[in-house]
Amino acid sequence: MTPATTTTAKPAPPEDLDGEARLEWERVCDELAAAGRLDRADRAALTLYVRTWAVWKLAAKHVETFGAVLPMHNNVVGRSPFYAVMRETAAQLRNLLADLMLTPASRPAGDGPDDDDDAL
Repeated sequence: MTPATTTTAKPAPPEDLDGEARLEWERVCDELAAAGRLDRADRAALTLYVRTWAVWKLAAKHVETFGAVLPMHNNVVGRSPFYAVMRETAAQLRNLLADLMLTPASRPAGDGPDDDDDAL
C-alpha cells in the first residue's frame, strides 16, 4: 500500500467484476479515497479483496440458510463445506484488509475518528 500522502485517481475495476464484488469495489474505493489512501497501484490488491469478499458473502448466505453443520451422505452430522469456505476466506480477508490499511491496527496513528485532538 502506498503512503497516505500519495493519492492518485481511482483505479478502474476489472471489466468482468460484477455483483457483490463490484459493490464492494465502489464502497472500498470510496473509503480509501476519503482517507487519502487510494492509489491506482493498489488495483491488484483491491481486485483480490473484492473477489474474496464476494466468495465470503456467498458462503455466509449459504451458512445462514442451511446452517454451519449439515447431515452428510452417511447420516452423520458434519461441518458445512460453506462454513469451511467462509472461515478460509475470512482469514484471507483479514490479511487483505490489513494490506489495504482498512483495519484499526493497520492504520497509521492519528488516522481514525478516535484520534481527534479536540476529544479531550
